[in-house]
Formats: sequence, structure tokens, C-alpha cells
Amino acid sequence: MGSFRYSSQVLHSFVKEKKGIVGKKLSSKDIKNAEGKIVGKEVRVTLESETGRVAIIEWILKAAQLSDVTTYHSVLLVDYQRIRGVDYSAIERTKFFKTHIPKGWHENVVDPNTQENRHEPLDLGNVSDFEDFSVKIAKLWNIDYQSEGRLL
Repeated sequence: MGSFRYSSQVLHSFVKEKKGIVGKKLSSKDIKNAEGKIVGKEVRVTLESETGRVAIIEWILKAAQLSDVTTYHSVLLVDYQRIRGVDYSAIERTKFFKTHIPKGWHENVVDPNTQENRHEPLDLGNVSDFEDFSVKIAKLWNIDYQSEGRLL
């Protein structure tokens, strides 16, 4: 098993430390159905650590269906490697008689050094729409975009 560029402790600190949007820019793409109607959205944001660490940090938000909050998904990447994710599971999934993926919202805690991918229950409260989801994930991962107004 190879070692990732950043240790487990450094990856954890990337999540905890304050991050801002690089150049105050984001990339947004509409997801359309067969009739051409916009049904979803994907947003990609390049972030920078306010501590000055040099790394490629990217935040991806996706709504397969804007009208269904259970299709929302978010990922935090460091050097193109997933280190965190937030998803919704309608049912609890078990492995060897233990909860592997809890029912409801959960956060994937991924460590490329150990190949670990824990699914920890996450209380996001009532998620009303994609903007609300984005605000809650930004707070969870300490991403500052409120000074720029709405993300989406």
C-alpha cells in the first residue's frame, strides 16, 4: 500500500482549517433531462487554505434532482483524492451484522493512506434546498463563501 503525499493528520487539518474560494470563482453546470429541462446542478469550487498550505483543494456539490434533497452529494478533494464526502442513504446498510452505512445523511471520512472509508452519521437537520445543503456542508468543512453571497 503506497503512502499519500499528505499524512492522515495533515488531511484531517485540511478539513478543519478555514478555506476560501480561489479567485472568488466557481464552475456551475446544469443537469438536463431528455426534454432539455434543467433538473439538477453540479458546482465545482477550487479552494485555498488560509494557512497558506500548498495543495489542490476542490469542493464538488451535486444535485441529481434539485427537487429531491436525498439526491444531493458533496465531496472534498485534496490533490484530486477524495478525503470527505456527504451522501444520503434511504436505508441502513450492514456488513457482517454491523452498520456500515447509516440510514439518512452520513459523512464519508476517507484516508488514502490507510484506504479507510468510514460512514459516520451526520445530523444536517432539515435540508430545504440545494443552497441550504451547500451552506451546511460549507460550515461542516469550514469553507468560507458567505462573504461572496450565494454560492449557487
